[in-house]
Amino acid sequence: GWIASHNSYLEIVYRAGVVGIFLIGFLMVAIYQWARRAVRISSLPGILLCVILVNWFVGACFGVVLELPYYAIPTWSLLGLTYAYLRDAKNDIDENFSHS
Repeated sequence: GWIASHNSYLEIVYRAGVVGIFLIGFLMVAIYQWARRAVRISSLPGILLCVILVNWFVGACFGVVLELPYYAIPTWSLLGLTYAYLRDAKNDIDENFSHS
């Protein structure tokens, strides 16, 4: 049988090694940058999306949230949604400033 370590980060590091460590680090830095961008452009939906992501990634310390399908599908989908929303919001603001 297979028993999970009840910590997604340890599970990723155990299964992926150094690549897993870089993946986790990249995700943490990306979410931090997205949260800063959401605050900088004063986007309430962007801030709320980032807060939900942080909540789920903190929850990954106490469960296998990033791997099991019932938890992983909404988590990774929300990650992509947040990225796309903040990218489009930033592009909209950049276009408004360039036309002014």
